[in-house]
Amino acid sequence: FAHYGPNGYLALKLKRRTNLPLVVSFYGSDAYWLPVNQPQWRQKYHQLFAQADAFIVKGPKMKQRLISLGCPAAKINLIDHGVIVEQIPFKIRWPTKQVKLLTACNLIDYTGVDVAILAFSLIAAEFPQTSLTIIGSGPEETKIKRLINRLHLNQRVRRLPFLPLKVLIKETAKYHIFLHPSFTSADSK
Repeated sequence: FAHYGPNGYLALKLKRRTNLPLVVSFYGSDAYWLPVNQPQWRQKYHQLFAQADAFIVKGPKMKQRLISLGCPAAKINLIDHGVIVEQIPFKIRWPTKQVKLLTACNLIDYTGVDVAILAFSLIAAEFPQTSLTIIGSGPEETKIKRLINRLHLNQRVRRLPFLPLKVLIKETAKYHIFLHPSFTSADSK
């Protein structure tokens, strides 16, 4: 199983050596940005589409994009692994000076949690009653802890590990603003 088209292409060698099935997930920049800005990937994707056994996408738009790049529709499987927004009950938030911000994601470089913390530090200087909660885990945890310490935000930024979806949905009711920064790739920063 390979995450992102380029990793799927690299995994073709392993597939040939092992004769194991290859499943590849496409997410966004690998289907939209890469084939346009680095056209050699169109040819590489033609090889990938011919040799891989199945592809996973999050929605119908991505499925149409892969088809337009030459992927056989029969090989594409739609698996929505996003949050269903309708499951989160709407709650009126009244104006307050104690604004609570929330971000919940994998703590990996391209989710931009470090940028959210830097932005929060600017907000926190002007609005001393604001707070930020970060829910998630990942390889950037140490970097994020150090940044929070360096910016002296320990009292204003709360960190929680991943929560089960039902608990996370209940948790969102405590906040005013949900932040979800991200980059198209780790090279974008």
